[in-house]
Amino acid sequence: MSLDDAFDDIAGEDSAAGFISDLVVTPHVKRMLIRNVALLEQICCSADGSVRDYDGGMVLREINPRPPEQVALAAEIQAGALAFAGSAKDVARDYDLDPHAVPDVAARWCAATLARLLLLPDDDELALLGALKHDVNLGTHALAPLLDGPFVRNQITARGLSAACTAAAPPMWLAGSFASLSPSYNYLYALFGANRLPADVFEERAAGPVQVGLFRADGGAALEAVTVHRTGLGELRLRIPLSRRMAVTMIALPLAKFAPEGLLHGVTVQRGDDVRDAAESQDVTAVAAAGLIFAGVQQRGSHYRADTEDGCLLIPAAPMTQEIAIYSVAITPLGAGPK
Repeated sequence: MSLDDAFDDIAGEDSAAGFISDLVVTPHVKRMLIRNVALLEQICCSADGSVRDYDGGMVLREINPRPPEQVALAAEIQAGALAFAGSAKDVARDYDLDPHAVPDVAARWCAATLARLLLLPDDDELALLGALKHDVNLGTHALAPLLDGPFVRNQITARGLSAACTAAAPPMWLAGSFASLSPSYNYLYALFGANRLPADVFEERAAGPVQVGLFRADGGAALEAVTVHRTGLGELRLRIPLSRRMAVTMIALPLAKFAPEGLLHGVTVQRGDDVRDAAESQDVTAVAAAGLIFAGVQQRGSHYRADTEDGCLLIPAAPMTQEIAIYSVAITPLGAGPK
């Protein structure tokens, strides 16, 4: 898989092309495949550390921090691939098949096979491959997770679905991380990669304002209007920006006013030196569920129901180390809604 527009240092009389080039799939799809290629890299890794340099005829390698069970699994997969290739060669000879006779056709089938594995894994593949870690190399013992479903969920809560689809690594296997949330989220991510995820359907639309209570440590309080947004999947999003000079220690979200019954997916916070930096930050922290207070609200797990018109969610605001903090709340409303 080649990034064809990255070939910028070849001689004028030379040319370069990848087997899966921009003529096989679009550059948009290619970049999505490469964004998730870490899974294939780990499957293809040798049992030794990565090559760092050469000293004459001797290979110098990085340290190899991968756990033994991961190395063993990769070896088993590689042995199976070689066995399959050997069997396929015999079948091709017996039936006069030549799968490489038309390279363009072979490349398209190869791209489709890789895309199915990398972008649309099933539950068995997630269970088998999801625990793999990516060797960061560079002379360190660092291992980056292939999967991180909570990371994706937090990105969706704070930044929206499309922004989550463009999240930089880690996690290394972003498609698998979406799949660990649900098959539908995984399918939406694949649609994004195919440039078939319309923003006017799956992004957010303003659904109206709600008054949020902001409480300070000195006992002062204020009401601020924030906009409730509805997503294409029927979830509600609220983003509550705070500045350090406001000295807010608690946020009161009046659930009874706009979503008296629902599923709370989480509360996240982003930080930055200004509102734009905070809103665009991929460094999203989840507010611990144990720290949330449901006042006048029945709550069990993620499900809640406001018993009174004053039922609200109290969100503790952590001490701020930067100028701006944005608290985001994601809810799937249930029932008929407020009267």
